[in-house]
Amino acid sequence: MANTVVKKQRNRMYNVIIALCVIVFLVAAALLLDKIYSRARVKGQYEALAGMMEDELTPHDMQGSVISLDKLRQINQDVVAWIDIEGTNIHYPVLQASDNDYYLYVSVYDEYADGGSIFMDYRNDPYFSDVNTVIYGHNMRNKTMFYDLRFYQDQSYFEARPYISVKIDNKILTYQIYSVRVLNELYDYRTPNYGTEEENTTFIADTMSSSVITSSVKPQAADKILTLSTCLKANDTSRLVIHAMLTNVEEF
Repeated sequence: MANTVVKKQRNRMYNVIIALCVIVFLVAAALLLDKIYSRARVKGQYEALAGMMEDELTPHDMQGSVISLDKLRQINQDVVAWIDIEGTNIHYPVLQASDNDYYLYVSVYDEYADGGSIFMDYRNDPYFSDVNTVIYGHNMRNKTMFYDLRFYQDQSYFEARPYISVKIDNKILTYQIYSVRVLNELYDYRTPNYGTEEENTTFIADTMSSSVITSSVKPQAADKILTLSTCLKANDTSRLVIHAMLTNVEEF
Protein backbone atom coordinates (compact mmCIF):
# COMPACT_ATOMS: atom_id res chain seq x y z
CA MET A 1 0.00 0.00 0.00
CA ALA A 2 2.77 2.35 1.00
CA ASN A 3 4.62 1.55 -2.22
CA THR A 4 1.52 2.35 -4.24
CA VAL A 5 1.17 5.77 -2.57
CA VAL A 6 4.84 6.57 -3.18
CA LYS A 7 4.49 5.48 -6.77
CA LYS A 8 1.48 7.75 -7.32
CA GLN A 9 3.33 10.67 -5.74
CA ARG A 10 6.30 10.09 -8.04
CA ASN A 11 4.02 9.90 -11.06
CA ARG A 12 2.37 13.17 -10.08
CA MET A 13 5.78 14.76 -9.63
CA TYR A 14 6.93 13.52 -13.04
CA ASN A 15 3.74 14.82 -14.61
CA VAL A 16 4.25 18.24 -13.02
CA ILE A 17 7.86 18.35 -14.22
CA ILE A 18 6.84 17.33 -17.74
CA ALA A 19 4.06 19.94 -17.73
CA LEU A 20 6.49 22.62 -16.60
CA CYS A 21 8.98 21.61 -19.30
CA VAL A 22 6.24 21.79 -21.93
CA ILE A 23 5.20 25.24 -20.70
CA VAL A 24 8.79 26.49 -20.74
CA PHE A 25 9.26 25.08 -24.25
CA LEU A 26 6.06 26.67 -25.52
CA VAL A 27 6.91 30.06 -24.00
CA ALA A 28 10.43 29.94 -25.45
CA ALA A 29 9.08 28.91 -28.86
CA ALA A 30 6.50 31.71 -28.76
CA LEU A 31 9.17 34.27 -27.88
CA LEU A 32 11.44 33.00 -30.63
CA LEU A 33 8.66 33.08 -33.22
CA ASP A 34 7.69 36.57 -32.08
CA LYS A 35 11.30 37.75 -32.53
CA ILE A 36 11.53 36.14 -35.98
CA TYR A 37 8.20 37.68 -37.01
CA SER A 38 9.19 41.08 -35.61
CA ARG A 39 12.51 41.09 -37.46
CA ALA A 40 10.85 40.00 -40.70
CA ARG A 41 8.19 42.71 -40.32
CA VAL A 42 10.76 45.44 -39.68
CA LYS A 43 12.91 44.20 -42.57
CA GLY A 44 9.88 44.39 -44.85
CA GLN A 45 9.10 47.91 -43.63
CA TYR A 46 12.59 49.13 -44.45
CA GLU A 47 12.59 47.42 -47.85
CA ALA A 48 9.27 49.06 -48.69
CA LEU A 49 10.63 52.38 -47.48
CA ALA A 50 13.71 52.04 -49.69
CA GLY A 51 11.50 51.31 -52.69
CA MET A 52 9.28 54.30 -51.93
CA MET A 53 12.23 56.65 -51.51
CA GLU A 54 14.22 55.51 -54.55
CA ASP A 55 12.40 57.87 -56.89
CA GLU A 56 12.02 60.61 -54.28
CA LEU A 57 15.77 60.76 -53.70
CA THR A 58 16.85 60.49 -57.35
CA PRO A 59 17.31 63.78 -59.23
CA HIS A 60 15.72 63.50 -62.69
CA ASP A 61 17.33 66.50 -64.33
CA MET A 62 19.61 69.36 -63.45
CA GLN A 63 16.90 71.99 -63.94
CA GLY A 64 14.58 72.24 -60.99
CA SER A 65 15.44 68.80 -59.65
CA VAL A 66 15.43 68.42 -55.88
CA ILE A 67 16.43 65.99 -53.21
CA SER A 68 13.92 65.98 -50.38
CA LEU A 69 13.56 64.10 -47.12
CA ASP A 70 10.06 65.47 -46.49
CA LYS A 71 8.30 62.12 -47.00
CA LEU A 72 10.62 60.48 -44.50
CA ARG A 73 10.04 63.27 -42.00
CA GLN A 74 6.31 62.66 -42.25
CA ILE A 75 7.13 59.25 -40.76
CA ASN A 76 9.69 60.53 -38.26
CA GLN A 77 10.87 64.09 -37.66
CA ASP A 78 14.25 62.81 -36.47
CA VAL A 79 15.34 61.81 -40.00
CA VAL A 80 18.45 63.77 -41.01
CA ALA A 81 19.71 61.82 -44.06
CA TRP A 82 19.49 58.75 -46.25
CA ILE A 83 22.53 56.46 -46.61
CA ASP A 84 23.24 54.16 -49.57
CA ILE A 85 26.18 51.86 -50.23
CA GLU A 86 25.88 50.46 -53.73
CA GLY A 87 26.47 46.72 -53.95
CA THR A 88 25.31 46.13 -50.37
CA ASN A 89 21.99 45.90 -48.53
CA ILE A 90 22.62 49.22 -46.79
CA HIS A 91 19.85 51.62 -47.88
CA TYR A 92 18.40 53.33 -44.83
CA PRO A 93 17.19 56.57 -43.32
CA VAL A 94 19.58 58.08 -40.80
CA LEU A 95 18.03 59.39 -37.59
CA GLN A 96 19.35 61.55 -34.77
CA ALA A 97 18.06 61.81 -31.20
CA SER A 98 19.17 63.80 -28.17
CA ASP A 99 21.32 60.84 -27.04
CA ASN A 100 22.91 57.72 -28.49
CA ASP A 101 20.58 55.31 -26.71
CA TYR A 102 17.10 56.03 -28.04
CA TYR A 103 17.41 54.53 -31.53
CA LEU A 104 19.35 51.47 -30.40
CA TYR A 105 16.04 49.60 -30.16
CA VAL A 106 13.53 51.89 -31.86
CA SER A 107 12.77 51.85 -35.60
CA VAL A 108 12.14 54.79 -37.89
CA TYR A 109 8.43 54.18 -37.21
CA ASP A 110 9.06 54.91 -33.52
CA GLU A 111 8.28 51.30 -32.58
CA TYR A 112 10.34 48.79 -30.64
CA ALA A 113 12.72 46.85 -32.89
CA ASP A 114 15.70 44.85 -31.67
CA GLY A 115 17.58 46.02 -34.77
CA GLY A 116 16.88 49.64 -33.90
CA SER A 117 17.71 52.26 -36.52
CA ILE A 118 20.70 53.65 -38.33
CA PHE A 119 21.47 56.81 -36.39
CA MET A 120 23.92 59.71 -36.18
CA ASP A 121 25.84 60.57 -33.04
CA TYR A 122 23.78 63.10 -31.08
CA ARG A 123 26.77 65.47 -30.90
CA ASN A 124 27.11 65.75 -34.67
CA ASP A 125 25.80 68.53 -36.86
CA PRO A 126 22.93 67.01 -38.92
CA TYR A 127 24.25 68.75 -42.06
CA PHE A 128 27.51 66.76 -41.98
CA SER A 129 29.69 69.83 -41.40
CA ASP A 130 31.81 68.32 -38.62
CA VAL A 131 35.33 67.03 -39.07
CA ASN A 132 34.10 63.57 -38.06
CA THR A 133 30.47 62.54 -38.53
CA VAL A 134 29.68 59.22 -36.86
CA ILE A 135 26.80 56.92 -37.83
CA TYR A 136 25.90 53.79 -35.85
CA GLY A 137 23.98 50.64 -36.74
CA HIS A 138 23.52 47.11 -35.41
CA ASN A 139 25.09 44.06 -37.05
CA MET A 140 21.95 41.93 -37.39
CA ARG A 141 21.91 38.18 -38.04
CA ASN A 142 19.08 38.58 -40.54
CA LYS A 143 21.52 40.57 -42.72
CA THR A 144 19.90 43.95 -42.11
CA MET A 145 21.15 47.31 -40.81
CA PHE A 146 25.00 47.40 -40.85
CA TYR A 147 25.45 43.62 -41.27
CA ASP A 148 27.22 44.02 -44.63
CA LEU A 149 29.96 46.21 -43.14
CA ARG A 150 31.66 43.02 -41.90
CA PHE A 151 32.65 42.17 -45.47
CA TYR A 152 34.76 45.34 -45.78
CA GLN A 153 37.51 43.54 -43.92
CA ASP A 154 38.15 41.81 -47.25
CA GLN A 155 40.28 43.89 -49.66
CA SER A 156 38.50 42.76 -52.83
CA TYR A 157 35.06 43.47 -51.35
CA PHE A 158 36.20 46.95 -50.36
CA GLU A 159 37.67 47.66 -53.79
CA ALA A 160 34.38 46.72 -55.49
CA ARG A 161 32.30 48.99 -53.20
CA PRO A 162 34.44 51.95 -52.11
CA TYR A 163 31.78 54.69 -52.13
CA ILE A 164 29.11 55.77 -49.65
CA SER A 165 26.29 58.05 -50.78
CA VAL A 166 24.58 60.28 -48.23
CA LYS A 167 21.53 62.28 -49.26
CA ILE A 168 20.34 65.31 -47.35
CA ASP A 169 17.97 68.05 -48.48
CA ASN A 170 19.07 69.19 -51.97
CA LYS A 171 22.52 67.60 -51.65
CA ILE A 172 24.22 64.30 -52.38
CA LEU A 173 27.43 63.74 -50.43
CA THR A 174 29.83 61.12 -51.77
CA TYR A 175 32.42 59.59 -49.45
CA GLN A 176 35.24 57.24 -50.39
CA ILE A 177 36.22 54.54 -47.90
CA TYR A 178 39.92 54.50 -46.99
CA SER A 179 40.18 52.68 -43.66
CA VAL A 180 38.59 49.67 -41.94
CA ARG A 181 39.53 49.01 -38.31
CA VAL A 182 38.57 46.77 -35.41
CA LEU A 183 38.65 48.82 -32.20
CA ASN A 184 37.69 48.45 -28.57
CA GLU A 185 34.35 50.11 -27.83
CA LEU A 186 36.09 52.52 -25.42
CA TYR A 187 38.57 53.75 -28.05
CA ASP A 188 38.06 57.40 -28.98
CA TYR A 189 37.01 57.46 -32.62
CA ARG A 190 33.74 59.37 -32.12
CA THR A 191 34.85 62.95 -31.39
CA PRO A 192 33.06 65.28 -33.86
CA ASN A 193 35.58 68.15 -33.93
CA TYR A 194 39.06 69.05 -32.77
CA GLY A 195 40.38 72.43 -31.69
CA THR A 196 43.37 72.87 -33.98
CA GLU A 197 44.67 71.80 -37.39
CA GLU A 198 47.38 69.81 -35.61
CA GLU A 199 44.72 67.86 -33.68
CA ASN A 200 42.82 67.27 -36.94
CA THR A 201 46.02 65.94 -38.52
CA THR A 202 46.55 63.63 -35.54
CA PHE A 203 42.95 62.36 -35.83
CA ILE A 204 43.30 61.72 -39.58
CA ALA A 205 46.58 59.85 -39.06
CA ASP A 206 44.94 57.77 -36.35
CA THR A 207 42.06 56.76 -38.65
CA MET A 208 44.59 55.29 -41.07
CA SER A 209 46.45 53.34 -38.39
CA SER A 210 45.77 49.63 -37.97
CA SER A 211 43.52 49.52 -41.05
CA VAL A 212 42.95 46.00 -42.35
CA ILE A 213 42.60 47.24 -45.93
CA THR A 214 44.93 49.24 -48.17
CA SER A 215 43.73 52.42 -49.91
CA SER A 216 45.34 55.10 -52.05
CA VAL A 217 43.08 57.73 -50.44
CA LYS A 218 45.02 59.90 -47.98
CA PRO A 219 42.85 62.51 -46.25
CA GLN A 220 44.28 65.81 -45.05
CA ALA A 221 43.48 67.90 -41.99
CA ALA A 222 40.83 69.98 -43.82
CA ASP A 223 38.90 66.96 -45.13
CA LYS A 224 35.52 65.83 -43.78
CA ILE A 225 35.35 62.25 -42.49
CA LEU A 226 32.36 59.91 -42.25
CA THR A 227 32.73 57.12 -39.69
CA LEU A 228 30.45 54.07 -39.67
CA SER A 229 30.40 51.97 -36.51
CA THR A 230 28.90 48.56 -35.74
CA CYS A 231 29.48 45.66 -33.38
CA LEU A 232 31.19 42.50 -34.60
CA LYS A 233 29.00 40.09 -32.65
CA ALA A 234 26.61 40.06 -29.70
CA ASN A 235 28.03 40.95 -26.29
CA ASP A 236 31.42 41.76 -27.82
CA THR A 237 33.36 44.88 -26.81
CA SER A 238 34.95 45.23 -30.25
CA ARG A 239 33.67 47.61 -32.90
CA LEU A 240 34.10 47.46 -36.65
CA VAL A 241 34.85 51.02 -37.69
CA ILE A 242 34.91 52.27 -41.27
CA HIS A 243 36.28 55.69 -42.21
CA ALA A 244 35.47 57.47 -45.48
CA MET A 245 36.52 60.85 -46.88
CA LEU A 246 34.15 63.35 -48.47
CA THR A 247 35.09 63.51 -52.15
CA ASN A 248 32.13 65.19 -53.84
CA VAL A 249 29.10 67.34 -53.07
CA GLU A 250 26.26 67.67 -55.60
CA GLU A 251 23.79 70.47 -54.94
CA PHE A 252 20.31 70.70 -56.49
